[in-house]
Amino acid sequence: MAQTEEESTSRNRKRPTLESVLIIPLDLQAICFSLCFSSSINQTIVTVRVGLDAEPFLIHKDLLCFYSSYFRGALEGTFREARENTVLLSDDSVDVFRSFFGWLYTQQFQPSDGQDLTISKLARIYVFADKIGATVLKNQIIDSINLVHSRPKGELADNETIDHVFEHTPASSPLRQLLVDQYAYDVDPVLLGRSDGLTPLEWFLARPKEFIAGISIINTGRLPKRLKDEKAPFEMDPSRYHEKDEPVRGAPHALDGSKIDTT
Repeated sequence: MAQTEEESTSRNRKRPTLESVLIIPLDLQAICFSLCFSSSINQTIVTVRVGLDAEPFLIHKDLLCFYSSYFRGALEGTFREARENTVLLSDDSVDVFRSFFGWLYTQQFQPSDGQDLTISKLARIYVFADKIGATVLKNQIIDSINLVHSRPKGELADNETIDHVFEHTPASSPLRQLLVDQYAYDVDPVLLGRSDGLTPLEWFLARPKEFIAGISIINTGRLPKRLKDEKAPFEMDPSRYHEKDEPVRGAPHALDGSKIDTT
């Protein structure tokens, strides 16, 4: 039996990707995502306005509240945000929030091989995730930073990223410790600052004092037993930089309908 043109087109039509959904008008995004989710997730949509231009993102309230303690407090309490289902994040980057937005619905923000990622981009998403209390995302970013660092060229955080992380995270931040460990174990101190035309001392003096103190403490303890085959903490157990998160309720579902793993 011959196929009609309409049947052939329907069968060959590809399922829309997240990227294709993101470019449609914002007032249709919530409808598209609603169709992709099972009935187990509440369909209430909230508007998050980001950046100086208050760019709107329409997002399922349940997802925001499940993954972020900040949004949970704002949208499940008695604040104006909860009454109006609107949150304003005027001080945050639209590009960073867009990465968070995509991650909420796919649990991914990178190609599987990580080739398009940089530690700089990941660190900025981490800082935002720390601000909104998104522990699951923070742990995933830690793993991705380790992946990027493990590439043949051994990418490290650049000066701007180090300064940004230490300025916008608390002293107990696992990301701070990871960056310190990567520099302490994988960089020869005599080479620091060379790419910037600085001496090691000049480079050290320009970095946050907590960062330099961390490297100095580690290297001082390692000097007597420094070996070529020595394994760094992030090589032996990357999960040591993870934080524990208390589950809020049953896990929501991803775009394909599968339950999202929050462990």
